[in-house]
Amino acid sequence: MVVPVYNAADVIERCLDSVLAQTLDGVEVICVDDESSDDSLEILRRYEREHPGQVRVLTQTNQGQGATRNRGMDVARGTYLAFLDNDDYLDPDFLERCYRQLEDTGADVVCCGYRRVEPDGRVLQERLPVDGPFFPYSLVAPWSKVYRRALVADNQITFPAIVFGEDSVFTVRVLDATDKVTVVACAGYVWLNTPTSTSNVLMTGLDNVREPVRELLTLLTQVPGRSPSYEYYYIKNAIFLLLHLGRVDPAEVFVRHHRELMAQVADTVRHPLRRAVFGPRGDTWTIRTIVAVYMLVHRAHLTGLFARVYAWLGPGRRPGFQHLRGADRRRAS
Repeated sequence: MVVPVYNAADVIERCLDSVLAQTLDGVEVICVDDESSDDSLEILRRYEREHPGQVRVLTQTNQGQGATRNRGMDVARGTYLAFLDNDDYLDPDFLERCYRQLEDTGADVVCCGYRRVEPDGRVLQERLPVDGPFFPYSLVAPWSKVYRRALVADNQITFPAIVFGEDSVFTVRVLDATDKVTVVACAGYVWLNTPTSTSNVLMTGLDNVREPVRELLTLLTQVPGRSPSYEYYYIKNAIFLLLHLGRVDPAEVFVRHHRELMAQVADTVRHPLRRAVFGPRGDTWTIRTIVAVYMLVHRAHLTGLFARVYAWLGPGRRPGFQHLRGADRRRAS
C-alpha cells in the first residue's frame, strides 16, 4: 500500500489506522512524505517506530503526487500494489476482499466502488461496480483498485510528471496492458470530499491550464489500445475537462477551447459521435447522457449557443462535475 503524504497532519492518523486495521495479514505500508511543512513527517516516524517492518517512511523534496507515488512503487515488494490518498481511508475488509478476488480469478486488476464523504462522515455518494466493460474507466483515480505489481513493473508504467491528470494516464495505461480485470461489489474505499483540492480551487479557467490539458490529452493519445471503452473515455475526458475547467470562462473562451479539444478528439477517436451516443456499459446514466448530449450539440453546430447559456448560468449555478478529482496536493507556486 503506497500512501503519498503532503501536509496531512490532521488526517493521516485515520488513514494509516484504517490500513493497519485491515483483516488481511502482511500488508506493507509505504508512506512517502513530499516535504510536508506541518507535523506529518513526525507522525509518520512514530507509526514507523510503532510498527517496525510493516510501516516504511520515505522522504523527498517536494515533487507532487505522481513522483511521490512512483517513489513508493520503486521500493514496494509485495505481489500486489494499491494506493491510498493521505486524507482517505478504508473499510477493514477492503484489501482482503480485493486479494481474494484477485487470487480466485487470476486477474491483474480488481476495481471496487467507493463512498464519498464529508469530513463529519456524512455520505455524499456511494458507487458500486456496474456490470459492463467501461466500469474500470469510470473512475480513473489509482485508488479503489488493487494491481498485480508485476503487470505495472513489467510494462514500466509510472505516473508522468504533469500538472494534473497523472492518475488518469497511469490507470489508462494499466488497463491497456491487460484484459484481466475484475470487480468486487463493495464500496470499501472512503474518499474524503476536500474543498481545497486542486480541481475545486485551482483548475478553473481554460486559458490558465491550456498547456496542461493539451499535455494530458496528448499522453492519453499515446496509449496503444483503441478499445471502445478507451475511445469513449477519451471523449468523456475532453468534455468534462471543458465543462469543469471552463465553468468561469466567458462564452468566446469556452468556444475557442471547445474547437481545439474537439479537433483532438476527432484525430484520436473513430466515429466520435457514434462512440459518445452508444457508449459501452459501465458508466452512470447521468454521465452517459451528458456526453451524448454534448456531442450532439457539437455535431449540430450549437456550441456557441450552449457556451452563452453556460456563461449566463454563472459558476455559482453550474454543476461542479467534481468526478474529476484533484488528487494532486503539490504546492502552488
